[in-house]
Amino acid sequence: MAKPPRRRAWRLLVAAVLAPLAARAASPEAPAEAGLELAVVTVNTWGIPFPFSPGHRRARLDRLGRLLDAVGADVVGFQELWGRARRVVPEGWRVLPDDDRRTGLGLMSRYPARVDAVVRYEPERRHDAYTRKGYLAATVDLAPAGPELRVFVTHLQAWGATERRAAEVDQLLAAVAAADGPALVLGDFNLSEEPADRATADRLAEAGLRDVAPEGEPTHISGHRFDRIFLRDGGGWCLEAEDVEVLDPHRFHLRRLSDHDAVRARLRLAPCGGAPRAGAGTTPAPGDQ
Repeated sequence: MAKPPRRRAWRLLVAAVLAPLAARAASPEAPAEAGLELAVVTVNTWGIPFPFSPGHRRARLDRLGRLLDAVGADVVGFQELWGRARRVVPEGWRVLPDDDRRTGLGLMSRYPARVDAVVRYEPERRHDAYTRKGYLAATVDLAPAGPELRVFVTHLQAWGATERRAAEVDQLLAAVAAADGPALVLGDFNLSEEPADRATADRLAEAGLRDVAPEGEPTHISGHRFDRIFLRDGGGWCLEAEDVEVLDPHRFHLRRLSDHDAVRARLRLAPCGGAPRAGAGTTPAPGDQ
């Protein structure tokens, strides 16, 4: 017996409405309680111009670009990325901001991103004043699988300026505290094992920033672990480091690329302690990528 035309039309209408919703639920892009994985890298390119950096700068930066292309990072924080040092950026990628604004800081992301601020620290009176260190604050939009991730890339004063570094960390921590949601803080902290620097590192921990490799190996030719990655949970989202590696260029059949080795961390970002903050990750970045 044939079904009444009206009932058949109603069922077809319901199927047409529900089919896209079912497809979206089955899509790998749909939000998943398991969260998502992120590979993040911090790298000081040693991109200051000659004679402050050694010769063969162009070839060295080209090799560094090949390394970044090989490791498959999702988010990269750069330091000392002045002028032509931007040649390290693999083809098809974009570095934010469009100019270095005299800090040498940059952010590269596979996800839509925007720069919220580039702040220069107070200048140091010694030779390090040439570099005018600072921090870059950005937002990376991980929707639909995740929230907006606050990213801070920084470069602190070098050498014996322990008091200056402590003041810069206070300035950085104030900016991080004002940012909602989960946060990633990475860069060249120039922190040694001196008591004053250890106290500065302790303040980072007291502010809720977790060092992904507190007992990690050195990252600088001086034998210090200057290059670090810190995580902070927020907005109902938890960040966990699943793997951390200092990238030895020889493993990629490359000669030394910088006076620093890059650090890569494989992270998992997932809901924790209940549902994520309402609206997190739903606002797209304005045209950045």
